[in-house]
Amino acid sequence: SLLMMICLDLMFEWLIDVREKVTPAEYVIVLMTFCLLQVLGVEVGILAGICLYVVVDKLGYDVGKEDTTGENDVMVCYDNY
Repeated sequence: SLLMMICLDLMFEWLIDVREKVTPAEYVIVLMTFCLLQVLGVEVGILAGICLYVVVDKLGYDVGKEDTTGENDVMVCYDNY
């Protein structure tokens, strides 16, 4: 029963709580990857989820890429005298 509680908690955290933290396109990818894992198995489901991500990204939807330009980086210096 402990494993079942852990499983349900992780599913709730990754399928329900994440909804406000990601873009709608990312959330669809998360749900579809979960469904593909259930139908196709772990290995094929993960590969299909990655392929789905690439297709959605190539179609031009916002899949929440990180800013890698360095423009928003903040450097904090602490002087210890």
